[in-house]
Order: sequence, then C-alpha cells, then structure tokens
Amino acid sequence: MSRTHSLKIKVKSKKTAIKYAFNSLVATTADFMVFLVALNGLQIETVIATLMGNTAGATVSYSILHQWVFKHKSEQKIRVRIAKFAVGVAISMLSNMLLVSLLHYLLGWAPWPARIAAAVGAWSLGYWFNKKIVFK
Repeated sequence: MSRTHSLKIKVKSKKTAIKYAFNSLVATTADFMVFLVALNGLQIETVIATLMGNTAGATVSYSILHQWVFKHKSEQKIRVRIAKFAVGVAISMLSNMLLVSLLHYLLGWAPWPARIAAAVGAWSLGYWFNKKIVFK
C-alpha cells in the first residue's frame, strides 16, 4: 500500500470516528433523556429505565449511522443489516444493564454514575461492532 493511500485511509477513518462520536452524542442524549423521564418522572426502576433509554438511543443511532456516518449503500437487504444491528444493540444493552446492575446494586453507586460508566464502556464495543459487522 502506498503512503498516500495509507494516509487517505487514516483520514477517512478519523473522519468516520468523529462522525460516530457525534452520532453517539445525539443517541446518548436521547437515551439519557428517556432514562431521566422514566427514572424520575415515571418512577420506573433503574434497570428498566436503562432498557428504555437504550432502546430510544439505539433507534436514533441506527438512522444516523445508516444515513450519515457510514452512508451505507450495500446491496445487502435492509432486514439483514437491521438484524445485525439489533444483535449489536442486544449485546450492548445486556452488557450495559449488567454493568449498571453491578455498579448500582452490588457496589452501591448512584444511578447516574453507574449509567454513565456503563455507557462509556459500551461506546467502544458499539463502534467496533457497527464498523466491522453491520456497516462493513
């Protein structure tokens, strides 16, 4: 691979990572707003509020990833891509809820710090999964 080609790949990869980070910011805002309303407004239990927030964030995220971040134009059927995305979301949600449960119930963290710590961990996993499996 030539040096110029390698540089173009690195720049494109950085641009994609920045777009992915922006997507994460928007999706996380949706996620945390639903979590806030469910937890404080509706008095829903912490882990269920986490699930509700994750679902809202995942819905927002898929739309942005598909249309803007990865600009996916594959011939792959949308159902297959959505199924792959759903598997990634399920993995992320389960790991998120397990970490929230561990931090909140076993270690005594307050709901927000537990939720934020879990979200940070899920970001890296989600980026890799979407880039390598869903929108490759």
